[in-house]
Amino acid sequence: RGKGRNRQAILGEHPSNGYGPHCSLLPLPPNSRYRRSHEQVQDLVSYKQLLPKTFSSTRPSTLLCCTSVAMVSGLHPNNMNCNRIFNLFCLYGNVEKVKFMKSVSGTALVEMADEYAVDRAVTHLNGTKVFGKKLNVCVSRQQAVIPNHVFELADGSSSYQDFSLTRNNRFSSLHSHRNIIQPPTAVLHFYNAPPTLNQQQLLNVRSFRSKATLNI
Repeated sequence: RGKGRNRQAILGEHPSNGYGPHCSLLPLPPNSRYRRSHEQVQDLVSYKQLLPKTFSSTRPSTLLCCTSVAMVSGLHPNNMNCNRIFNLFCLYGNVEKVKFMKSVSGTALVEMADEYAVDRAVTHLNGTKVFGKKLNVCVSRQQAVIPNHVFELADGSSSYQDFSLTRNNRFSSLHSHRNIIQPPTAVLHFYNAPPTLNQQQLLNVRSFRSKATLNI
């Protein structure tokens, strides 16, 4: 306990220019490996860093060299691509780059904006089932995603994509404080809809499937 620093892991609100105790927190999921087994988690949750602490000669001794790259395996070989990985990981921080590994089938590297985004992605996405396959999300040893050995995926898309300039990143806008960090669920939260919108109109929108069940 006396070694290193503890940090708050899960944000209820994530400002784009900082991270700290001023942000409200949500409790960890019941299956999180960071939950302490011998006691209940109260309002604040903290845990140690996922990686061993190493110091850099180019930085002050108080700062730690940590990676902002996550590795996800167990991806469906035919249904998963860079855009769908972005849709999963962008809920927990800005996504910079996504690259599938050619040498390891069903595995990809995701470079995020900072180490805290990686920690949140690991906490909430590890063990999640996507297209019937269980994802394994962990911190990568890579310090950055390098766009080499690019190939074509099963759906014809590229195995590498740069998302650093996309407007779909949720944590770089003026409204980033509205982001709610939570595990994936089967419930769709649709907001900013016109007050006159009814269920049939929602079902007619092309992005929704006719089998969807919506509660308004």
